[in-house]
Amino acid sequence: MGKPRKRKKSDGGGYNWMDTYGDLVTLLLCFFVLLYSISVVDQEKWVALVKSMNQEVVEETGTQANPPGTPSQQSEETQPDTVTPSFDDLYDELKAAVRERGLEESVGLSKGEGYTFVSFKDQVFFSGNSYALTNEGRKILDTFSLVLGNFNDVIKEVEVLGYTSQAPPGQPNDIYTDRILSANRSTEVVAYVQAKGSVSPEKLVQVSFGQYRPIASYETAEGRAQNRRVEMIIAEEGVEQKSLDAYYDEIYKQNQ
Repeated sequence: MGKPRKRKKSDGGGYNWMDTYGDLVTLLLCFFVLLYSISVVDQEKWVALVKSMNQEVVEETGTQANPPGTPSQQSEETQPDTVTPSFDDLYDELKAAVRERGLEESVGLSKGEGYTFVSFKDQVFFSGNSYALTNEGRKILDTFSLVLGNFNDVIKEVEVLGYTSQAPPGQPNDIYTDRILSANRSTEVVAYVQAKGSVSPEKLVQVSFGQYRPIASYETAEGRAQNRRVEMIIAEEGVEQKSLDAYYDEIYKQNQ
C-alpha cells in the first residue's frame, strides 16, 4: 500500500475564497430578510416601539407614527374646508354687484337683523303696463341669481312683492287689471330666478299688492314712479321673519 499523497498547499488560499463568498451571500440574505421584516412590521408594534423610545413626544402631540412601508394618512388639517358664507356678506356682495352695473339709481338696498331688502324701482324690469321682463331686467336678475346662489344654504326665503301705481290721482285702477298685472310681475321675477337653479324653489315666494301699500303720493309723477316697483325680502335661515309692516317701518325710516 503506497503512501498517501499530500495535498499541495495553494499559494492563493485554496478553497478559502469559497468560504468568504458563502459568508457574504449569507450576510446579504440576512440583510434582505431584515429589510423585508421592517417593511411589513405590524403597525401596533411599531407604535409601541416609537412610544417606548419617545414617550413624551407621542403623548404631547397625540399623533401616531406610521410604520415604514405604510402610506401616510392625510390629516384633517390638510383636507379642503367647505366654508359656509355668512348671511351678513350677502348685502355687501349685492351692493358690489349693483355698483358694478351702475344701478345705484334704480336698485335700492337695505339690511336689518336677519334680512336684506331690495327695491327695484320703476321700469327696471317692466315697461308701461307690461309684465314681460326687459332685456336689462333679465341681465340684472342673472347677476342677482348668481349672488343668491352663493348664499342658498343660509337663506330661509326670498319673497318677491309686485306693485302697480294708480295713474289718475283720484281714480283707482281696474281691480282685475291691477291685481293681475302686479301678480304677473312678481311671478315673472320668481320664475326667472327659479329657472336659473341657484336658489331652492321652495324658498321662492311671490306676493302681489296691486296699487295698494304705496310708499309715495299719487299726486305727482315722481311719487307714482316710486309706487310702481318690485321688492325682494331675503330672510336669513334660523331667524324669525317679521311682518311686512315691521320691515317697512325699519326700511323706509332708515332711508328717510
